This record gives sequence, structure tokens and C-alpha cells, in this order.
Amino acid sequence: MQSLMLEAAAAERPPLLSVGVLPGFPRRTSPTAGRPSTPAAATRPAAAAAVRRLAASSAAASPVSRSNCSASSRPSGNCGAPRRRAAGRSSSADTQDNPGAGGHADTTSLLKALVASGLQDVLAGVVCDPDAAARAHAAGEGSNVELSLGARAGTPARPPLVARCRVLALGDGRFTGTGPFYRGARFELGPMALVELGGVHVAVASRKQQAADGPCSGHLRAEPADYAVLALKSSVHFRADFGPIASRVLVVEAPGPNVADPARLPFTKLRPGMRTSPRRV
Repeated sequence: MQSLMLEAAAAERPPLLSVGVLPGFPRRTSPTAGRPSTPAAATRPAAAAAVRRLAASSAAASPVSRSNCSASSRPSGNCGAPRRRAAGRSSSADTQDNPGAGGHADTTSLLKALVASGLQDVLAGVVCDPDAAARAHAAGEGSNVELSLGARAGTPARPPLVARCRVLALGDGRFTGTGPFYRGARFELGPMALVELGGVHVAVASRKQQAADGPCSGHLRAEPADYAVLALKSSVHFRADFGPIASRVLVVEAPGPNVADPARLPFTKLRPGMRTSPRRV
């Protein structure tokens, strides 16, 4: 995405007033799907000429943009070998359960893999489970409570994570965003809880919310910078706030309703020759 933005910025010179890139969700099936841009100029001919130049550039796909449009995903079962602590801070995007793209924020495959791996200092979330949040509030901070966590949306063959958890912190779900993407936004996520399963701390909310801002867990006294591994229900927006503190970012292909690989979608209206998936690395 950065390479596309740089390409647009480079094209933004007189007579153009501005050039914007309009990324979309991969489920769009249309002959016009691709890499849309919106130049604005003082005259219509100048804007039309800019559209033609950008279209030609997109078709040529420069070496820089090709190298930045590759895909690297990891199955949730391979999220980390059993060890006491991860080397450096990593952020894992549970992209197929991203509530910002149609996910339910309640799948547990990645969470189960992290618990089974024995990793320590892991922060996961935000899991949407109002029942689990309510049980944690009823038990109180410092208590141990049996929870059936996640899988509230009825995704087939994806059972909840049933475990005895320790309630570390509670919150009312009301806070203000502080990161680059959500700065100043007011959140109302209902009763929230931070629960512990071994070395994994899980932020649980009563409403769906993409984990793209530090206060999503900081509201529960869990600061992302204090953890070695972040497992976030997000796809892209989390990078603005969490990218700078991560030594690496993994996109994890755990089961979920938001299909991450466009090649798996049943497109019917794309123009001939349209590539549906980046190169694998």
C-alpha cells in the first residue's frame, strides 16, 4: 500500500491539484475492479490525462510495486513454536476474523494455538463475547472463573475456548482513541474484561471492535508495548498504532468469515487477465 501511495504522491504535481488512491475490499466483483485512483485538476483534460498515465503505470507494474504486492500468510497452528518468550515483539493479524471487514471478532483458532504454544507475554483481542465479559464482571477482579470464550456467532465447526481464566482487569468499555487512526474517537464497547490463560492475556468486549488502537486493551491496564506478542483481530488499520512497536508483522490465516486470499473468492465479473492474488513469498 505504501508503494501505491508514493506513486500517487509522485503524480501530484501541476496541473493536478491532488491524487487519491481508493483501496477497496476484495469481495468486489466488477469489470472496473483493480487499482482505482482519483486525480483532481483545474481542467477536465488534465485530469483525464492523469488517469491515463496512472492506468498505464498500473498496467506496467514497476519492480517496486511488484515487490511490495506479494503475500505472506501463516496458518494459525504455526504461529509460534513452544517456547517461554518470543524473540522481539511481533504483531499477528487475525485477518480472517477482522470485524472491520465482516468478521465476528469471536473465532478462537489463533487464540488456542497461542495458548497451546506455551508462549508468554501475549496480548490477544479484542474478542467479542458479552456473556464472557458479564461472567468476568460477576466474578470480579482477581477471581478465577470458568469461561466458554468466543464462537458466539455460530461459525460452523469452530467451538469456543473453554478454560478456567483469571480475571485481571475490568472496564466499562468507554474510552477515547489515542493512536494515529482512531485519535479522538469515542468508544462504547460495553462491559470489558482482561482475562489470563497461561501466558496469554485476552481483551474481551461486549461489542465488536477492530483492535486498531492501544486503548482497546490499555483501557484494561494492558499496554501493548509491555507484551512480546500481539494477536490482533484486524487486517490493516492496526499497523498505524502497533506497527512502530513491532519487530515483525505476521498475517495469520486462521479460520474466519473474512476470506483473506482473493483467489478463493468466486469472482464472476472481473475483466479478462485480472490477477486475483499476489505472488506468494
